[in-house]
Amino acid sequence: MSDKKIAVFFPGIGYTNDKPLMYYSRKLAEEQGYEVICTEYHDLPEKIRGNKEKMMLAGSGEI
Repeated sequence: MSDKKIAVFFPGIGYTNDKPLMYYSRKLAEEQGYEVICTEYHDLPEKIRGNKEKMMLAGSGEI
């Protein structure tokens, strides 16, 4: 069994990996010896927050 520790960060709608909560959480994980993996989402529609139709399309992979 491996002793390797991994932390995976998943950004949300309108909250990317460079925002404070994600940034400082990532730094803390790195300081504790975790290998950090940050996921990124590309080609999502603009102004999706609060738009139920766009959120459903993005979640289904149709956008």
